[in-house]
Amino acid sequence: MEETLLTEKMLEPHGTTLTVLVDEIEAKCVIGTFGAYSTRIMLSFETKHPELGKEFTTKYFRFLEPGILGWGHDGKTMKIIVLDRKNPFNKGATLHPFGNQ
Repeated sequence: MEETLLTEKMLEPHGTTLTVLVDEIEAKCVIGTFGAYSTRIMLSFETKHPELGKEFTTKYFRFLEPGILGWGHDGKTMKIIVLDRKNPFNKGATLHPFGNQ
């Protein structure tokens, strides 16, 4: 079975939520502002990730190539595989700091 590697385009528009696999742990992945000024990526894990915890959010991220997410300031990366695309839209990801306009 061929892996579907996550790309930023798959998470557009902001609020689109995908079920993914990170280090063999299932998570929900979404990009948005979440009421802040900058775009962030959020991973909510089904079970606690040994390094990232139950929920991981950062504004310091970029997709280096399909399925490879660079994050933080120390050159850390993670491989993200898409499991499906059937999740509810995350309206909280689209919140603007001054209210939705």
